[in-house]
Amino acid sequence: MAIPSIGPASIGPLQESIKPQQPVKQNTDFGQVLMSALDNVSNAETTADQLALKMASNQDVDLHQVVLAMEESNLKMQMAIQVRNKVIEAYQDIMRMPV
Repeated sequence: MAIPSIGPASIGPLQESIKPQQPVKQNTDFGQVLMSALDNVSNAETTADQLALKMASNQDVDLHQVVLAMEESNLKMQMAIQVRNKVIEAYQDIMRMPV
């Protein structure tokens, strides 16, 4: 049994599926960036919920799409929680500093 080699032809479709993130503009307000990130988390959760409801109601939905959407939503939520924890930790460190 021959094992096919990995070359540019097999990596090309993978590279096309990876979307680069848009750089944050220098004049963007921190609050706007935060709201955008939270909207992104909320949209991912809404999409996962809709796909799960479609699957539960026996509509034509691919199981893989449902699982991927739920995992994406879960990872985004975990990331948001970790960012929140780091912000709170930084705030507490600043408040503990002697003046």
